[in-house]
Amino acid sequence: MKKFVINKGYIMNNKEFITGNTEIYFSKKLKNRFNQIYSDIIEILNEHDINYNFVDVPSVWIGDYMPVQTYFDKFVKFKTSNKKYDETCLRICNKLDINVSLSDIILDGGNLVLDQIYAVITDKIFDDNKNLSKKEVIYQIEKILENYSVIFIPGLNKDQLKHSTTMLRFIDKKTVIVNNYSNYKEYREKLFNVLKREKLDIYEFPIIQDFLKKNKEGLQDYNEYLCYTHLNNDSLLYPTYNDEEDKIAINHMKQFYDHIETVNANILANCGGGLDCILWERTVK
Repeated sequence: MKKFVINKGYIMNNKEFITGNTEIYFSKKLKNRFNQIYSDIIEILNEHDINYNFVDVPSVWIGDYMPVQTYFDKFVKFKTSNKKYDETCLRICNKLDINVSLSDIILDGGNLVLDQIYAVITDKIFDDNKNLSKKEVIYQIEKILENYSVIFIPGLNKDQLKHSTTMLRFIDKKTVIVNNYSNYKEYREKLFNVLKREKLDIYEFPIIQDFLKKNKEGLQDYNEYLCYTHLNNDSLLYPTYNDEEDKIAINHMKQFYDHIETVNANILANCGGGLDCILWERTVK
């Protein structure tokens, strides 16, 4: 199988990679709320010599409201629907001596894939910013993320969240893994057409998504196998769900990565979150 070169610990500048070191941040509440997943992740990070820290934030879902890093010393804070989270984010950034530019655009972390040379956002952003025209939203996003090629993709109506981070991930500058939407053929065609216009090679994930299933909390019950994070150039921190599909997912990802460190993320899924929701990464020189 072909292995791909993954650029871990990089920042884009005029479409070029500039390498650095990755630091991962977690909420201090993580240990008390999800003790087992906390212990498993910290053990893996220690084994891989990954720097990590804990910060005092209102919830464990730190990845949803912390700023986006567009360069070593450039961070953008988009608005969320929770004013308390936004204020906490700025307080934490001040403590970390991070200079943050503020945007009036509403965009939570789950709806922004910032990977390789691309930024991918679903059309949910237009619904979240009805006070602005579609043209103005596009203009502001492209200006803020000027080092990236911005792709706006359609969201699936049956998907409650319409988050791009659950839908696709990039392997390299021209290769993207996309969830399997075979049950939604019209939507699948529309999504693929957008990606093909960017001349991307599409690898379809083998597990078919079904948005009709619900868990006991009434949330959509599907496994977010694309909500992973890189540990280094050939290793992943990867979610499993006590499901027979876990083995299929891991074997598929082994086409692209030599080492996959698994974490049982079932408890996160039951709460409507994914692995990427409980961490925030930044790259430092």
